[in-house]
Amino acid sequence: LTLVARLALRDLRHRRAEAVLLLIAIAATTTTLTLGLAVRGVADRPWERTRAATAGPDAVATADRAASLAPLAHASGVTASAGPYPVASAGIRVRDFGVDASVQGRDTAPGAVDRPRVTAGSWVRRGGAVVERAFADALRVRPGEEITISGHRFRVAGIAVSAGRVPYPSSTPGLIWVTRADLKRIGPATSQVMPLRLADPAAAPGFAAAHRGVRSWQDMGAYATAELHLVDGALLTGTWALALLGVACVAVLVGGRLADQTRRVGLLKAVGASP
Repeated sequence: LTLVARLALRDLRHRRAEAVLLLIAIAATTTTLTLGLAVRGVADRPWERTRAATAGPDAVATADRAASLAPLAHASGVTASAGPYPVASAGIRVRDFGVDASVQGRDTAPGAVDRPRVTAGSWVRRGGAVVERAFADALRVRPGEEITISGHRFRVAGIAVSAGRVPYPSSTPGLIWVTRADLKRIGPATSQVMPLRLADPAAAPGFAAAHRGVRSWQDMGAYATAELHLVDGALLTGTWALALLGVACVAVLVGGRLADQTRRVGLLKAVGASP
């Protein structure tokens, strides 16, 4: 070990550029491989994990406020439902800028299907709105801040995620939850949604095709994660390219070092050095 350490230190003194380049190549290879594999694990089935954490619906029915969604709750294959929840389109103002949003009226108690998971703060209360997490990140709002919805002031009660709707910005406008009473103050509902639980979640695409205004969880998941899978694939491709480049760099450096040592051994033997 002492001999190896002495040789390594001597080598670093005489070949600093090669040693630094070799270190960078190895570090880049291991780092990019680790990053690619880590991101791949995070991106694996994200929509399914969100559904499991939020009692996500297998299908979501949407209709205007004049239509009745009640028959869908008793349709063949449906085992549970929630709502219907009224939805209104509204303009919101955050600090000095405004944006459109979809405001959904909810009960203060969680339903049997589609229970948004609060990641910061608390659930809706009178005068308190909950903002979908991706939308909140875009607005840069946090619990406790004040926002204005259609001229009415609300305090951000919490931030939440849900599998009942494609998150912002894949789905626009962004989503905000308030109580049903607060939604009436904001303005009349323009539509309504009803989350549905099916006996066979895998049959959701067929159920959606058979009923107008129904969207399956597979369709929402594919739409929500399309960009994520695209970025994940590009990152993994780049990772393997960098890894191959790093291996090639190491091979070139080691090959050059071996050639130098071979010439050195030849010179030593020429002047009479023993094996």
